[in-house]
Amino acid sequence: MSTEVDWVAEYATKKILDEHFNWHKTNMRSMNSINQASNYGLKFLTFHRKFIGKFDTWRKKKNLPLLVPWDPSTPIPNDLPHAPRDTNNPYSAEPRIARPSWLTTRGGFIRDSLYGYKMLNQFRTAAELGNAIDYMHYAMIPGGMASWHALVHSTIGGDMSSPATAPKNPIFWRWHKFVDNIYAAWLAPP
Repeated sequence: MSTEVDWVAEYATKKILDEHFNWHKTNMRSMNSINQASNYGLKFLTFHRKFIGKFDTWRKKKNLPLLVPWDPSTPIPNDLPHAPRDTNNPYSAEPRIARPSWLTTRGGFIRDSLYGYKMLNQFRTAAELGNAIDYMHYAMIPGGMASWHALVHSTIGGDMSSPATAPKNPIFWRWHKFVDNIYAAWLAPP
């Protein structure tokens, strides 16, 4: 009987890895010079939605279950082993990877560091939302700045630390499904 780890190993070919790496390589320049008018955030959200959508389409054709999201404030499920990985419990290593309250419909007291919004429905455009999720000044990590999105990748470590190899790690897909669900909640009418 095959597992999700097997499915990712079969699906994450060099072509898939290159597609992900090349998107990030091409778009990093715009992220580094991001401003409130930038479309980087929209590109980030739509690329990753299509990228995980293709994996779900592949899974559906093989009569496999669709992706389920993974919340980074919970340990990585035991049925998704992968090496190399720095931790299977990233929240215990770095509590800032929990979903910020400004990415919830309920909101909270903490504001996103780019626009100052306190809740998900305050983002006016998908570009703003994507910029806030993957903007380079959300949290400091050793050696530089990282967005909430990148902080999750770097805390897990191993293959997840690089856009060239992240899709090899089964948790990559569930993590991006979680991010896509935030985007879907923002898109949903109030």
